[in-house]
Amino acid sequence: MWWVRQIAVILCLTPGIALAAEKDAFGRYHALVIGNNAYIDLPKLKSAAGDAKAVAKILTADYGFKSQLLIDASRTDIIDALAALRARLKVNDNLLIYFAGHGGLPPENWSSPDVRIGLA
Repeated sequence: MWWVRQIAVILCLTPGIALAAEKDAFGRYHALVIGNNAYIDLPKLKSAAGDAKAVAKILTADYGFKSQLLIDASRTDIIDALAALRARLKVNDNLLIYFAGHGGLPPENWSSPDVRIGLA
């Protein structure tokens, strides 16, 4: 068990390494941020895209997230982004999904600009 004390001393002398090891163990932070203002069959929104841009900026600059921003994303755009994240993320990675746009009660929950009412 002598090696445990040596590692503890090394970690105390190099806290940056300890923090990096801890961060890697918990994984990377990713965000898919969606802001949809323009819709086919619903009223256009004024602030969803701006809200999404602000959230992506804060997550990236202040919290170190790797953020992907989608503005007026179609259903296909959103599914493609999720598929790409699924292929890229590792087991310990973290994913935050932020959606600003029209929402509703189940079964609608959210809507993309290209979805027509009742045809989703």
